[in-house]
Parts: sequence; structure tokens; C-alpha cells
Amino acid sequence: MKTYQHSDSQLPTYANAGDAITPDQVVVVGGIVGIAANSIAATTGVGPLQIRGCFKVTKAASQAWTQGQRVYWDAGNSCFTSTATSVYAGVAARSAASAADDTTGYVLLNAGASANAVLSQIADTNGNELVKFTATASAVNEITLANAATAGAPTITASGGDTNIGITIVPKGSGAITLQSKAQIGTAAASLVGFFGATPASQAAVISASGLTAATQATTTEIRALSVAVDALVAAVKTFGLVATA
Repeated sequence: MKTYQHSDSQLPTYANAGDAITPDQVVVVGGIVGIAANSIAATTGVGPLQIRGCFKVTKAASQAWTQGQRVYWDAGNSCFTSTATSVYAGVAARSAASAADDTTGYVLLNAGASANAVLSQIADTNGNELVKFTATASAVNEITLANAATAGAPTITASGGDTNIGITIVPKGSGAITLQSKAQIGTAAASLVGFFGATPASQAAVISASGLTAATQATTTEIRALSVAVDALVAAVKTFGLVATA
């Protein structure tokens, strides 16, 4: 077989561009977590990394593992952890206790499905594009999708490092955003009805708060027309179910 190179248990020619690597040291290469088989010199050294197999490793203290549980490499604390905030490393080969001094674990390296696979798109069952992903340099905000139990509603939530995070939906060209069935935006207190008022008189009160004098409000045709238009708009929006009325 001319195309076969080597088994998938080892990355035989890791080119080290950093500090010297010692045997059994954990090395992350892209989305792969490896363990050095021997010493690799600094800067220009080349050597093998083991990327498959069962390894005895340093585990996060006070953390229980169950056999088959996903584990991750925490470079900041130089240990493997079950907390899904680090680089995916594999699964626990054995259960481990949660005692403060229990810092030994056993990991099947790079086994199971990666929880942080790098994807540019997801295809459907026909191989056609279904979802595309665009990377943003130094991103700190993202979308979190959550499923739901019976009678619950799945959610799409803005999440991340910032305190206030919006969600932007951008149609292409002259395309529109379509909401099937009825949707509610906010609550009664935060709806158009709650803001403008249900009648032209209450709408005029809102306009009054903007700083215009009572005389100007009473004599300006445009303001009266706006009041009527807003009233009609609120009624139309309520008809389509876009404003919560309860």
C-alpha cells in the first residue's frame, strides 16, 4: 500500500517552534492534544507526539470523573478537567474520586467526538450547505442554543464576555425576515401600546413629554396626523400578534 504513512496513534513529526519539550509533556496542536514521547529540542526540534491511547494524567483536584466522561486540557492549570471550557482531550478511561488530594486520572486521548471541533459549515443529508460559520478574530461573544423539555420552548440566546449583547439578523438583498404564526415582542409594559398609549389622547401625552408646547400640539396638523397614524399602527400590529397585550 503506497499511500499508507503511519497509524493514527502518533503524530511522528511534530515541529516544535517554542520552548524545549520534555517526555510526557502535554502539547496542543490545533485541535489535537498530544503527549510527548520523548524530549524535543526548543525552536527547531522535531519529535513524536502520542495522540491515541490510555494515559495516566494529572486531574483537576476535587473533581469527580465518571468512566466515558468527556475531559479537556486546561493549559492554565496544567491539568485535565471535566469542565468544558478548555481544549477537548478525550474521555475518562476510569472513574475518579473528587477528594482534594485526588489528582490522578486516566484518559483515552482524543477518543469520542470532539466538543470543540473547528467547523466552517454543516451540510444536510444531501451534502448541501445547511449552516455556515464565519470566524471573528478575538471573538468574546457568541450565540447559545438551548433545547427544552416538554411544554418548554428552545432558546437562542446572546452570550459572551460583554455585559450587553444584541443579536443581529441580516437578510440578503431584498429578502425579508418571516416569523411563522404569532410572535410577541416584549410585554405589555414594553410594547408599542405601553409606550405610545392606546388612544390619540394618551399618545399626545407622550408627544407632550418630548418638549413641544400644548399650543403647538393642538394646532399642528402633522402631530394630530401622527397620533392617528400611531393609533392605527398599534391596532394593526396587535392584529398580527407582534405586541403582547396580556
